[in-house]
Amino acid sequence: MYHRCIQLSEQFPSHNMSIAYRLWKKNHETKKDEFFCWRGKANTGRNVVSINTNTVVIWSDRSTFPNPGYGRVGLVVQDSDTSEWIEIEYSIKDTITNIGCEIEGLKKAIEYSIENYKGKDKRVVILSDCKFAVNVMLNKVHPDKYKEQIQKCHDILQSLGEQDTPEIYWIKGHSGIPGNEKADKLAKKARKKADNCQPELHQIVNKEKIIVTIQDWLHPMQWSGIVTG
Repeated sequence: MYHRCIQLSEQFPSHNMSIAYRLWKKNHETKKDEFFCWRGKANTGRNVVSINTNTVVIWSDRSTFPNPGYGRVGLVVQDSDTSEWIEIEYSIKDTITNIGCEIEGLKKAIEYSIENYKGKDKRVVILSDCKFAVNVMLNKVHPDKYKEQIQKCHDILQSLGEQDTPEIYWIKGHSGIPGNEKADKLAKKARKKADNCQPELHQIVNKEKIIVTIQDWLHPMQWSGIVTG
C-alpha cells in the first residue's frame, strides 16, 4: 500500500488517498541524522515485528566495480542508545563478485554485532537488499561458488548462543527506506575512494598492444618447440 500511494499520488493528486498520503509523508519525513526505524514489511512472507528501543538495526550494502572487482561494504547502524546513525566502511581484500561482496557485507554485520552487542541483552536485526545473500544465510540456497565464504559465516553464527544470534532479513532495495539508502550511498562512496587504487580498470584497452604482448609471450615458446603452428 505504501509504494502504491507513492505511484498513484502523482497520477491522481486530488484523490483522497493521495491527499492522505501527502499528509502522512509530511509528518514522517526524516531530517538529516534523525533516528528512524522502518516498521513496514521488510521481508517477503515475513514481517520484522516488535522493533523497539531494545532493537539494534544494522543495514548492509556493497559496491563493486567492475564485476568482479574491488569491493567495498557499507554498514549503517541504528541504536537507540546513540542519537546519530553509525556509519562504517569496510574494504574487501582481492577481487570479488557482486554476490560475494554482499555475503561479505553480511559477515561484517554479524561480526559487528558480536563485537558490540554480545551479552548485552539486545535484539540485533541485520537487513540486506540482496535476497540471494540472505537466502544463503538462511540455508535456502547452497551455491558451490561461494561455499567456503558461506561456511565461514555459518561457523560464526553456530558459535553463538540463541540470545546473541542476530536476525537476518531481506528488504527491497532502492525503495526509499532511509537506512538502506544510507548504506547504499556509504558503500558507493567507499568504492569511489578505492578507484584511485586501480586506475588501470578505467583505461581504454588497446587491442594492438594486447596482440603484440601475446606474440612476445609466444615467440620464445615457438623457438623451443612448446608451441607449433
